[in-house]
Amino acid sequence: MALTAAEAITPIAPTTASEGGGLSTLPALLIVSELVTNAVVHAQPPVRLSLLLRVDHTLLIEVTDGGPGAVEE
Repeated sequence: MALTAAEAITPIAPTTASEGGGLSTLPALLIVSELVTNAVVHAQPPVRLSLLLRVDHTLLIEVTDGGPGAVEE
């Protein structure tokens, strides 16, 4: 299922806000938006977004794609 960057970041707002995130949710939304946008523009499909809210309330954000990786110069 393909998602736009806006659709991809929507699920984390209620999760982090429910944990008392409030204004601290905004940096996470910006980071996810930038990472997903960069992957959609520059990477090869499929682009995958993984979010993990840990017990200590830290958020692990991972964006992967189907490309071969960084090109060494």
